[in-house]
Amino acid sequence: MGSGAAQPGPRSRTARGVSFLEVVFAMIVLALTVATLATGVNAIANQQGRSRQLLNCAEIANRLIIQYLDDRKALPSEDLTIPYGDEFYRYRKNVTRVAATLDETVERNLEAYQNRQPGADPDRLKKVVITVWLSERSGGGRLPDMGAPQQTLVRVVDPYAFGRRSPDSLRNLLQNDPSALIEEISGSDVEADEEDE
Repeated sequence: MGSGAAQPGPRSRTARGVSFLEVVFAMIVLALTVATLATGVNAIANQQGRSRQLLNCAEIANRLIIQYLDDRKALPSEDLTIPYGDEFYRYRKNVTRVAATLDETVERNLEAYQNRQPGADPDRLKKVVITVWLSERSGGGRLPDMGAPQQTLVRVVDPYAFGRRSPDSLRNLLQNDPSALIEEISGSDVEADEEDE
């Protein structure tokens, strides 16, 4: 033993290497996690886009109702698309007479009032329905019931309630088309009576 050769000592413990199958399995788990996150982010972006389209439909419907009340002859044709931002929308308008059903006490009071104040007929009310939807030019449809984002806005209008309308609206009605005032009071713009549900 005097030769100076080193004696083998206790073996040191080395870290075990990662096998090829473990690396493949880790990559698969990582890819599935990234795919799941990407799908979730994509779904959120799609839902946000649809919500924006629904909000645009509601905004356009509101503007069309106001325009109908102010100057219905200035409404765009229902055959044309309405540009709004980067997208195009279509609309449909329907005006019906509201069939009023009153309980007996109200009806008696109304009859007494009508004897003193003509024109208090409850059937004079009109229901204006505007439906707006995403047009086929922007990925929607030509008709509203084709699955495109859409909103319907309903407004009940009393043609005799001139005191409740804005002064600008009444002035526009008288200046632009005085015959529209007679149409509104007489109800000649009503397309049909309301159907019973």
